[in-house]
Amino acid sequence: MEGSHAIRILEDLKREGWQQEYDNLRREMQDCEAEFLRDPYPYSSELLIDQTAHEQVYFFTRYFGDTAKNRKTFQVLKALRGGNQPVWFRYGNDKRRDVCCWYNASLNGMALLQAFEDSGDQDALIKGFAGVMSVMANVTPDGMGFNFFICTPGVFDHEPPRTFESGSGLWGYLRSAKSYVVKDPVFGLVGYGCRVESAGQAVTAFPQDGVRKRVRYVDEKIDVEAARGEIGRLTLNPGAGSLEIAMSDSTGLVKDAVVAIQGLEKREYKVSYGKTARRVSSDGTITVTAPMAEANIRIDRA
Repeated sequence: MEGSHAIRILEDLKREGWQQEYDNLRREMQDCEAEFLRDPYPYSSELLIDQTAHEQVYFFTRYFGDTAKNRKTFQVLKALRGGNQPVWFRYGNDKRRDVCCWYNASLNGMALLQAFEDSGDQDALIKGFAGVMSVMANVTPDGMGFNFFICTPGVFDHEPPRTFESGSGLWGYLRSAKSYVVKDPVFGLVGYGCRVESAGQAVTAFPQDGVRKRVRYVDEKIDVEAARGEIGRLTLNPGAGSLEIAMSDSTGLVKDAVVAIQGLEKREYKVSYGKTARRVSSDGTITVTAPMAEANIRIDRA
């Protein structure tokens, strides 16, 4: 559970320049990866069919480039996902009898969302997004977070009402909550976790995923992520070569908004907000820091 977080810790160590700690952790991770490759089914735990290790195996094999085992793990994830039921409390959840919205729904949903971004598999998006969002059913209006939801007829409740492993489930949600702007082959332009509007070539997304930190324009493969502040609205116009981002702050604590845009062409851009305007050369990523009071950011092809 949450084993994939080792990758983020490893990247943090490298960024901080802690070389010895980085080397030590990477060596331990490689030993773990070798075991994943040796074992034909490295996913089980105390249950005959369990989903505890899928998330870690998927992200480790992806990180170390072990394509065959990564593809197999993706296939297993989809096979064990109990999705396609026309009821919210089962859709996007793994097969756990009458237990729904448990930690495995969001952790394995996180892996499926990554698989969608890598491959474009729409089924992975549908089941991954549903699984990630399902754990929010465990959070009650007063802020209490329970462990899972029992969908047995006559129960339909958090039974027993305990927190148990809810933290792992909510971690998966917070780590992977993201809005997706998608051109669906059947329904046309749709938003997962966001409301979308279009006018000509301009597409505006209004994130409503509960976190409002990440948005992906799927066809353009452009990702926007807020490190500080929240994304209130953003408009992408590929024809005009522009992206507008309106940041917000629900806490009242953020002084400077920080937002990163990935997937851009490698070229020069004009970045403007408030009375500030400057040119930047991008290798595909631009990070903008702006005072919250001026955090209506515009990026244009120079």
